[in-house]
Amino acid sequence: AILLCPVDGIRETQEGGLPLIVLDGEFAPETKLTVTPYAGELNTEKLLEAWTLTIDGSLPDVYYLRFLKPDVRHAEVFVLQDGQWQKQSAGELGSYLAFDASGRELTFAVYEKGLLS
Repeated sequence: AILLCPVDGIRETQEGGLPLIVLDGEFAPETKLTVTPYAGELNTEKLLEAWTLTIDGSLPDVYYLRFLKPDVRHAEVFVLQDGQWQKQSAGELGSYLAFDASGRELTFAVYEKGLLS
């Protein structure tokens, strides 16, 4: 199953009505995805967006996360792991940045490329 988080109400601009976040994996049909803006501390220079995902229900060990790219030429993704921001290997897939993810709760930040690399 694929979990979708619609753009409405989360990001002001829409790109053809595409979902903000798509999770692809072996999810049970009743599994729910909640997305909230990240409210913790982080470097805000060149920060584009930061989100916390919470998955309620059955989930696989690893799933594929696609995030609708911000309107910049190059962006990079950092994931909060054990209190530290770790650069994530994210590829471009159409209008999305995509990477493997795991866990019931995931926090990630998207920066304009070049700041923390």
